[in-house]
Amino acid sequence: MKLKKLVLLSSLLLGLVPLSRAQISGTHHDFRSGVEAAYNPSGEICIVCHAPHNNDATQVPLWNHVTTSATFTPYTGYNTHFTAGQPDGTSKLCLSCHDGVTAVNAYGNGGSLQDTMSTPRTLLMGALSTRSSMGTDMRTTHPVSFVYDGTLTTANPTLWDTSSTSHLGHSIGVDMLDKNGKVQCTSCHEVHGTAYWKFQRMSNVGSALCLTCHKK
Repeated sequence: MKLKKLVLLSSLLLGLVPLSRAQISGTHHDFRSGVEAAYNPSGEICIVCHAPHNNDATQVPLWNHVTTSATFTPYTGYNTHFTAGQPDGTSKLCLSCHDGVTAVNAYGNGGSLQDTMSTPRTLLMGALSTRSSMGTDMRTTHPVSFVYDGTLTTANPTLWDTSSTSHLGHSIGVDMLDKNGKVQCTSCHEVHGTAYWKFQRMSNVGSALCLTCHKK
């Protein structure tokens, strides 16, 4: 009888797991309600970034937003052992809303039938919150779009090797880097939402997220 109760309880808990996962619905990236709704009169949750047709096939799957063309001033901090260039990959896509230059409502592949936008695409992220706008000067933010490999970790022994186990369960190379072995915004943030502050991929209590790559 106890075994049956235990099996039943385990089944119930497992059934609740998907419900406990964070998702984009209800986050600041859900532009269907609140002040964010001004950016998205279509009322759709995915359309600001993705669309099934007439999208940009060169970007992430079904990318539907105008990609930033701004020129950025990259990070030039002390003793990095690498030179950061212009943002690329997913970081460039993130900055397509957070650069403070490209309009947040500039989606629909430049005017395709992927949205119901009837007003000019001029709304900037700064209109919601200046803290949401990274701007184009990235000298005071964590560097992105640089290769994190053995050459870097050898030159900088305060970084864990890419084969080291990350706090997300796999290696740093698998969990923290993109397909080109680069650190991007998505190394630390999950755009579709998490249970943690500022879309962080994990809790940073005790600097746990930072210590995934940094030895301290």
